[in-house]
Amino acid sequence: MTAAHWHLLINHLPIIGTTISTFLLIAGLLLKNDQLKIISLLLILVMSVFGFIAHETGERAEHSLENDMTVNHAAIEEHEEAAKPAFIVHNIAGFFSLVALALYKKKKRIFNIIGVFIVVLTLSATGLMSYAGYLGGKIRHSEINETSAVYQPNLTE
Repeated sequence: MTAAHWHLLINHLPIIGTTISTFLLIAGLLLKNDQLKIISLLLILVMSVFGFIAHETGERAEHSLENDMTVNHAAIEEHEEAAKPAFIVHNIAGFFSLVALALYKKKKRIFNIIGVFIVVLTLSATGLMSYAGYLGGKIRHSEINETSAVYQPNLTE
């Protein structure tokens, strides 16, 4: 499999997984359910690892498509620029999830305050990642690419 294949396989996990884990964390905070909070924080941490993998495979995928005239290279750049803040915010959420998990037993009140902060981070990260994913779809999907500058070979010649 190529880097582009790996990127396409993995990039959906952080978006979907972070969305699910955010709602689980909200439920855990509202229901005052520590087990649900811990599970959601672990899931956010795992999703930040998958986000890192998606980012790294994206860099390699871009390099593998440099000479491919069937892709929209302007869309690759837009996608990459949108992915940068998503990557940063998502990693910050993963870091604070780790901090919250470390504080769980000793500092319950801080654990809950950090949990609320993580909800804000993950909601932001989910929005940013979803937008980056939308732009990523424009790289090769002409059905959602209104102004495609992609080379289309004339197959009738």
